[in-house]
Amino acid sequence: MTKKFTIEEIKNYLQSQDSLGDIHYNLSEENIMAANKCENCPPDEDPHFSDTSYEEVYDAEDWE
Repeated sequence: MTKKFTIEEIKNYLQSQDSLGDIHYNLSEENIMAANKCENCPPDEDPHFSDTSYEEVYDAEDWE
């Protein structure tokens, strides 16, 4: 299954590139994840990624 990225994660990736050509040339799932990796956080505490999928949040029963 393909990883889904948030707008903020895509924005961080775009800002990490030097030019529009680099954005297109380097575009990959791995590079987007690398651009969003927290430098000071242990891997299990990275605030940019969570175990909860958007579908789980959307399907939650407490939306009232």
